Amino acid sequence: NRVVTCGTVYRPPGSTNVCDDEFFKVMNNTLELSTQKNYCHIMGDLNYNLLDTSCDFVNQLVDNMYTSSFYPLILRPTRFGRTSATAINHIWCNVYNEQIKSGIITDCIADHLPVIQCSNLGQKSPVTQPRPQRSYRKKKTSKNFSAP
Repeated sequence: NRVVTCGTVYRPPGSTNVCDDEFFKVMNNTLELSTQKNYCHIMGDLNYNLLDTSCDFVNQLVDNMYTSSFYPLILRPTRFGRTSATAINHIWCNVYNEQIKSGIITDCIADHLPVIQCSNLGQKSPVTQPRPQRSYRKKKTSKNFSAP
């Protein structure tokens, strides 16, 4: 049996560099606590736009998460302005080989679209049947290459 840890995170928008540094310190400590023996889901309004690859803090977040074997489940915009769309609501997890569904609820109940994740961590992933393979190790003869 595995332990499942779910955490929520909120980082206020417009933070200063000092706040960002403190955020990364806390986030990195949290990531170190999650071991490969545990399933871990981190979700929330981080106010880092994953679509903005020119932002150093976004790149640092993504690098830290990937280094800790976390990957994002939400990669589409979750907040829309008059002239912009941002992906600032995140779900990250370190769970592989399990059935996880995630998405964005498109009902505008707030200025952010809610994100959702559904997991059945107790159910084994379906075993896929091996794909049929063709053996090319047959004895090569001129008959194999002649036209009909």
